[in-house]
Amino acid sequence: AALDDAAVTFITGFERLTINDAGKAEKIDLANLGFTNYVTTTGSIAELNNLGNNGTVVVTTTETELAVGIKDAATGKADVLNVLLSSKDALAGNKLTAANVETLNVTSTDTDKTAHANALEVTATKATTITVSGNAGLELTLAETSTLVTLIDGSASTGGLKASTSASAAATTI
Repeated sequence: AALDDAAVTFITGFERLTINDAGKAEKIDLANLGFTNYVTTTGSIAELNNLGNNGTVVVTTTETELAVGIKDAATGKADVLNVLLSSKDALAGNKLTAANVETLNVTSTDTDKTAHANALEVTATKATTITVSGNAGLELTLAETSTLVTLIDGSASTGGLKASTSASAAATTI
């Protein structure tokens, strides 16, 4: 049976959620699942709403587009989203929109011994800090509307960081 916002309240009691092939038009409200802090996706999701503050989204495929909403982020001032890009081969063409998130932590992980760099384009209009870590490289692109970012910290990345910013209202330290 297909699950929708009205029918998903019967699924409870798990710690991690994996969503396979949801489709770009899907809108998933994690509050309806009683689970809000760790989601893995193997494809694009139009909206992933009510993720807990400091929650984690894991991306394992290329060309993934995600719009993530942190629960109560519109009124919060210290909202954090953790994103894990994890694969044995380079993940290219990934896009993330993180509304009302002030801090974005990106971990780029290589699951085998062949070095590669993952790519992520970020739209985060409230973000001021982006921290990058992991053993795979990251090619990070900030969208034109991500103008509040003042710090991109790649000091914990052993795979390297290439960052591109197109517009900033304040100076950005990399």
